[in-house]
Amino acid sequence: MWKKAIMTYIMKNMAKQKLEKIMDNLRDLPSKEVQILMRRLFKEGVYRPPKLGDITRKVEQITGENRLSPKVVDEAIKWARSQK
Repeated sequence: MWKKAIMTYIMKNMAKQKLEKIMDNLRDLPSKEVQILMRRLFKEGVYRPPKLGDITRKVEQITGENRLSPKVVDEAIKWARSQK
């Protein structure tokens, strides 16, 4: 019962809370509960993953500002994909 109450609280207040507070709440939950919460957020449309265009613009901005070469970007992508 309390697990459902925590998940409901997080979902209702997600737009109001800062990301750090949400992460602190999620750290206290078992990983199985976090998986259930994320599935519910996706199903109910509360959370929508960022659009590819938005991600691409942000990456171009960061790589341009930091003058990163395509090789460095490729290595970073490979590293990020290898993290589980």
